[in-house]
Amino acid sequence: MKEVTNDLLASEEEAEDEEAEDEETEDEEAEDEALVKGSTTFQQVLDSGISKEQIETIIGGNLPPTNQTVKDYCLASGLSFSEIKEQINSLRY
Repeated sequence: MKEVTNDLLASEEEAEDEEAEDEETEDEEAEDEALVKGSTTFQQVLDSGISKEQIETIIGGNLPPTNQTVKDYCLASGLSFSEIKEQINSLRY
């Protein structure tokens, strides 16, 4: 009986350790997640703390309507979305 109790306690401790590891992994993934993706608007970029001036420097012009996606702006302006995305995302770290 004592052995069964010890096994149960060990199983509970292992489950708690696994939950803690899962939470840490989720936090790391959130930090690694890119700000700019295909559906990201300029407003979301501004809301993340990147300034209007920083955006304008990267895109080489005035800030477009903030409800426009970065990707749509790049496509309409003949800019490389992947390059613009990379430059904006690099400002987060």
